[in-house]
Amino acid sequence: MLKLRDTPRSPFARKCMMVALEKGIFGKLELSATDLYGENQDIDEDNPLRKVPALRLEDGTTLFDSPVICEYLDWSDGDPIFHPQEGEMRFKALKLQALGDGLTEAPQSHYKELARPEKFRSEEMVMKHANAIDRIITWTEKNFDLVEGPMTIGGIALACGLSYVNERQPDTDWHYKNPKLGAWYCEISERESFQATTKQANAKRLGVSNK
Repeated sequence: MLKLRDTPRSPFARKCMMVALEKGIFGKLELSATDLYGENQDIDEDNPLRKVPALRLEDGTTLFDSPVICEYLDWSDGDPIFHPQEGEMRFKALKLQALGDGLTEAPQSHYKELARPEKFRSEEMVMKHANAIDRIITWTEKNFDLVEGPMTIGGIALACGLSYVNERQPDTDWHYKNPKLGAWYCEISERESFQATTKQANAKRLGVSNK
């Protein structure tokens, strides 16, 4: 059994779970709710970066972070393959994954800055992170050929990133300003792997709060 360190709201752990579900190997994962900040946190032994996800293999070794774990899950089983091995297709998928992961990080940084006490908060940094979200989404719409084609790790990462933007900024209207990307997102959000890995579904699976 593979042990995946997780929190209900982690979009990067969600990416790993989506890969496992798409490949039909989710049953091989034991999900472990992880406290990153409390007195009982014990993630350091699995990931010295003190982040989720981390994957403990059956021999006790660990892998981190999400790009490495996703490729391991893809490599460990057969079709479908989400990391193409041929040059052009492979780097297209990896480029889109980098874009999706970067999109995921932007609302995280935006939220953390807004959560700071007002006297320590930087409005310049708030705007910087908000602008990063808009810039990444607008660029992806203009370069939509990067998204088109068979589902790869890049598409999964992008879906997780867009979902996290919706969660952290529920009033955003990026769907209407970017119609091709919005239509693509609506389609992928119907996939079983997407619906089974929402923060609500994951919290229920872990037996913890999704707050």
